[in-house]
Amino acid sequence: MNVLMLLSNPVKNDTRVLYEIDALKKEGHSVKIIVWDKYKNLSKREVWKDFEIFRLHTFILDKFWNVLDYPIWWKSSLKKALLLYKKDFQFDVVHCHDLDTLPTGFILKKLLGCKLIYDAHEIWKLMFEKKVPRIYTSFFDKLERKLLGYIDEMIVIDEAYKNYYQKFTNKNITIVTHCKPLKYSEYKPPNNKVFTLCYIGSRGKKRFFPDIIDLVEEIDNVKLVLAGKEKDKNAEKKIKKQMEKYKCVDYLGEIPTEDILPLTRNSDATFILVNVEEDEHYKYNVFNKQFEAMVCGRPIICTENTYSGNITKEKECGLVVTYKREKIKKAIILLRDNKELCKKLGKNAFEAAFKEYNWPKEKEKLIDVYKKIEKNL
Repeated sequence: MNVLMLLSNPVKNDTRVLYEIDALKKEGHSVKIIVWDKYKNLSKREVWKDFEIFRLHTFILDKFWNVLDYPIWWKSSLKKALLLYKKDFQFDVVHCHDLDTLPTGFILKKLLGCKLIYDAHEIWKLMFEKKVPRIYTSFFDKLERKLLGYIDEMIVIDEAYKNYYQKFTNKNITIVTHCKPLKYSEYKPPNNKVFTLCYIGSRGKKRFFPDIIDLVEEIDNVKLVLAGKEKDKNAEKKIKKQMEKYKCVDYLGEIPTEDILPLTRNSDATFILVNVEEDEHYKYNVFNKQFEAMVCGRPIICTENTYSGNITKEKECGLVVTYKREKIKKAIILLRDNKELCKKLGKNAFEAAFKEYNWPKEKEKLIDVYKKIEKNL
């Protein structure tokens, strides 16, 4: 089948999307993707692993919330999709990643009769709830519930998401979790002279930044390897300047996706610390860090009342703490001082990845969704 994907980020480091495309291509499907590069940082067209990426560089009206930019994105992505369809790519399926691409997918289904897959990486109502005026939250909530009636299949990231969406739709919902490939065949314990924490990804106040840096600075014989790039160039420059004053931090900035797992494996532990009191959305999310830690055999420190925390407790693959400075500090010190515990949790994580939490198992669920779609064409 011909598959058109829609995504509202430049796709460069979105491993979930890249894994899905790779899996579909290996099954013989032809895939192209239209993405939104809001900050115009990357080329408008790129061929990556034998599939085409088309990046739309729209102008930004709403610098703070982005919500006013969505109609521009919907119009631009619809226009580009129809051009591709008319030219040489008559797609059978539109695969929409997140709610901000679903309106375009809905219109394409109405116009062309193609099948529509909704792949929800986020719960928009909860994600926006405390960030924007209620009128926006209400609009997106009503929009999503309306459009759920027109999808053919739905994909979500975990059990918590499935339970949430089953209240609003009777359509089939498949869980495809963004687990990682099994890169390593055996567990290897860390061997660092200085206890090394690793964090790669988004930073912000709700993720205990920059507090974690000050905290690590206070603890003897601990360092933090930090990677990930801010979307805004000025913010990235500011971060780099700030990092210069910390002796405990190795700041790498943006790194290639293929370097994430080796960097994690070279550390002693990683963490994902989120404030669920400030953002209820975090209760439902399971994070990349969780699965990166698992396939690398490294313990993770995460917060209570989160889906990640539940997995960590169940598989005994890390430490679960309250979102409080002193509790987080104690967890870091415990792992630093107790090498046997660190090793035990890491081994449990590695075993969980091999048995259950890995991309080879998850991609079969994705392929089954497409087999059902193909059968009904």
